Amino acid sequence: MALRTPQELSAAAELAASKGGTAQGAFAMKELAKLTKQFNHEQLQAQVSQMTIEGLQVCEEWAKRCVKLLVDALASSQGPALATDAAWALNKLVQKCACAASWAAAAGGLRAVQQSLAAFSGQQDLVDCCAWLARTIGGSLGLLALLQPPAAQTPSLPDNVIVRVLWVLQQDDSCWRDGHGQTTDAAPTLMRAVVQQMFSAVQRNSQEVINACVAVLDDMVAQMPQPAFELLQAGGGQLFGTVLRSIVLAENHLNDHELLKTAERCARVLGSFTKTGRVQAKSFLREQGAPQVLLEVCHRDCSGDLEQIAAESLTCLLDLSEVAPLFKQLSGKRRSVKGILRAVEDIAGAVEEDEEVRKLPTLLGELPAAGTSATGALCA
Repeated sequence: MALRTPQELSAAAELAASKGGTAQGAFAMKELAKLTKQFNHEQLQAQVSQMTIEGLQVCEEWAKRCVKLLVDALASSQGPALATDAAWALNKLVQKCACAASWAAAAGGLRAVQQSLAAFSGQQDLVDCCAWLARTIGGSLGLLALLQPPAAQTPSLPDNVIVRVLWVLQQDDSCWRDGHGQTTDAAPTLMRAVVQQMFSAVQRNSQEVINACVAVLDDMVAQMPQPAFELLQAGGGQLFGTVLRSIVLAENHLNDHELLKTAERCARVLGSFTKTGRVQAKSFLREQGAPQVLLEVCHRDCSGDLEQIAAESLTCLLDLSEVAPLFKQLSGKRRSVKGILRAVEDIAGAVEEDEEVRKLPTLLGELPAAGTSATGALCA
């Protein structure tokens, strides 16, 4: 009796893949193909080799056709259920079969992902699968294609999609950093795309996208000095300072974990800018108002580590002669004092210029008694 229902067909497919000769067919051909190298009889060697090659190629061709079917389903406008199943199946497959990613790419998988996200962005499960598919099918460029401004006549992706793509970028830093910690060729372009998304999000006041962008850039700025310096030149200090100030001024920031985390990251990024290896970095930060914003944060009662991070970053962008007055100004703020002392310790370990070396003992001597014990080890 012929199988008719999808449920019957899927049960038969599962059985064929797990039991009997059908399940073992491809495996048997692979094993025979390996054994042919050890044959002594040339005619038999040639016949078995040819048969296994043809058999395996047939399997490959049908696998590609299955992947193409899933890609077409993903791009279909028939409804979210069809697209979600296809995205889920492709995700599962590429996790176990690396070749499937290249097959999906050749079948138009990245374009299908974009079409599906544009059509069914309200389906969060589908969005999650598609964001990962963009990474596995297209690599770093797959995510970049979703983050860059859309082509003319193409609708922009909704915020929840952008947030998920950024989350993938944050979770999988191999998109922009190799196994040795070195940045990849695609890293600067990815960073610029994230910055563009952040500028846009600030303009339309999309806090969810801002949070996601800052989470990614917090790590990127610290690891990529040259692109970070270019961002600073383009107004990065003002951008992060604006976001930081807006959060601190928000009435609910003390009770909103995500807002507080974003504020801490913004404050840390401002400090990371000073470590881009360029002497102009501090000047740019001053011109863009970073010291004022960080000092404002230090004077407020902030939750978490925000005040300490702000004080540490503020100290990093000051001249050594300005640190002692700052310490006195904030001497009643325990978290700020802790941040300043931590920054001084880092500065002491990194000072190389003769003029700065001469200033260091003076600075340490001017710090109030509360700071001398914490910095005493620096003079050893």
